[in-house]
Amino acid sequence: MTAVFARWLFPGDAPPVENVRLEIEAGRIATLESGVPVPAESRDIAIIPALINTHTHLEFSDLRRPIEPREDFPGWLRAVISSRRERTAPVSDAVQQGLAESTAGGASGIGEIATTAWPFLEEFVSRQPTRSESSELRVRVYREILGLREEGIEEQLAVARAFVERTEPDHRFDFGLSPHAPYSLHPRLFEELCNLAQTAKVPVAMHLAESLAEVQLLRENTGPMRTFLEEMGLYRQELFSRGTRPMDFLQRLVASPQGLIVHGNYLNDEEIEFLGRQSHLSLAYCPRTHAAMQPSPHPWKQMEEKGVRITIGTDSRASNPDLSMWEELRFLAGRHVDQPASRFLKWATSNAAEAFGWNDLGRLAPGRKAELRLVRLGPMTVNDPERGLFQGTLC
Repeated sequence: MTAVFARWLFPGDAPPVENVRLEIEAGRIATLESGVPVPAESRDIAIIPALINTHTHLEFSDLRRPIEPREDFPGWLRAVISSRRERTAPVSDAVQQGLAESTAGGASGIGEIATTAWPFLEEFVSRQPTRSESSELRVRVYREILGLREEGIEEQLAVARAFVERTEPDHRFDFGLSPHAPYSLHPRLFEELCNLAQTAKVPVAMHLAESLAEVQLLRENTGPMRTFLEEMGLYRQELFSRGTRPMDFLQRLVASPQGLIVHGNYLNDEEIEFLGRQSHLSLAYCPRTHAAMQPSPHPWKQMEEKGVRITIGTDSRASNPDLSMWEELRFLAGRHVDQPASRFLKWATSNAAEAFGWNDLGRLAPGRKAELRLVRLGPMTVNDPERGLFQGTLC
């Protein structure tokens, strides 16, 4: 039995409680008491649930700085494609680096969009350092599928089937599918991937309403995204002449067992209200990536008011300076100093755990796994943790 004391404890789904003693046995929280005497060395400590990063692309984790120009989405995509073509180091090395960085930044869970089948997964499991029984990294790997050419559909579906039919090698991993984005998927490929997810009962994650250029392409069949696809030799008028909108994709994704909408920066009122009614669909908001790449504020306040389950992701080092969830929350809190820390922490803990169906993570309570992190609060904010939590230091 291990006892942990703290001045404050954030459960993950509620405001903080003061002066706590938490006892851990066999990796689980045995007891949790508040209003108890706290030793002097713990009187500036806050306990929070370990964080869950719902959206990453770990293949870019070896980049030293984000890829530019981030303010020009099609231009950024061109640069990302060039970066992939120029890669010489194994993707597995970048993934290993990204997982280590994510853990150091407070995460115990990650939602990864993978452009390979992670054939090195077994090697990854064997290479992990020994962790305490109360702390281990959990990863959901969504296999990214994309393609606009009719002749490539069957090949991509075969890749997707092979991925979801694999045997899970370790309890720390589960698998899903990621139909990439409306601008990169043939309509039939998107439909078949949704059918496969339903049949195989696997979760899906899709980039949707990420940029104004995407919305313009779908609605008008014009704009910089069309130019980008023409340059790539991928544009076909019949693919984008249907006057589609993000709602058309939401209405199809709703039939999936579980879904994650990535970004949703330009969902309109109707689409936000629709998403808020779907208890099995969630949204991944990436604050620093959004701030760097989009000219308009993210509609998270409206989303939360309409019942959308919001989660937090770091996206990748192609658009973000690091993969630290703690820094992501610090950035968000710094931009919205009027908001209590427990609001944003909920997105990164209990909301994320619910979004992934990871019922043992994201909340601190007796009987649950003791996946927690300690934060050292500053002397000016130790009495006001709702204001000062993210000004503290992750221990």
